[in-house]
Amino acid sequence: MDAWRQELVESHLNMVRKIANQVHRTLPRDVIEVDDLIAMGTLGLYEAAERYDPRSGNRFITFSWYRVKGAILDGVRRNSLVRTRRAVKAEECATDYLSQAFPAGGPQHASPGAALGALGDSLKNLAAIYMISMDTTEAALVDEGAPDPEEASTTSLLLPRLKENLHRLEATERRVIEAVYYEDRTLKEVSEELGHSRSWGCRVHAKAIEKLREGIL
Repeated sequence: MDAWRQELVESHLNMVRKIANQVHRTLPRDVIEVDDLIAMGTLGLYEAAERYDPRSGNRFITFSWYRVKGAILDGVRRNSLVRTRRAVKAEECATDYLSQAFPAGGPQHASPGAALGALGDSLKNLAAIYMISMDTTEAALVDEGAPDPEEASTTSLLLPRLKENLHRLEATERRVIEAVYYEDRTLKEVSEELGHSRSWGCRVHAKAIEKLREGIL
């Protein structure tokens, strides 16, 4: 590597650390070390320095930012522990929801039509739980207005709309959702933090999920 390109790398290592820390804050706890993210980002920085053409008129910090971030996100996507932890979160939240939606004994004296309607609503709520649980790091970091159409999916298209519905939640409902899905807390933990039982948290969680998916699913 040319000396001036090496200097570009060395002078932008702080940017790599900044991006790595941003990504690390969005991930579930204890699944990957921030130093690993920095290593991924540094490789992306070297690649950006190799490809950078100063005659393009673009500043290197702009040119390299997205390549560093992309390298880190690619590494996160390849990390099976992250995917596994998100799947566990989805299962935990789905179980908590079902314990509230279908208590022991099930609905009493429900007509077949009403039972099917309740089942349909529950399936939609479970889909919402899955999408929020699988919320990708890209959703928090990739610039709005510049999505990659090749990577678009039902989840990536609907997830922003689910997030927009956060304003429909009451303060307590929003706190539960943010704690469980974005701070990787359990319903038991957040319920106790708010001075209530886990069963109370399950009820609030179920109501909040229903509000989030209304008009979307």
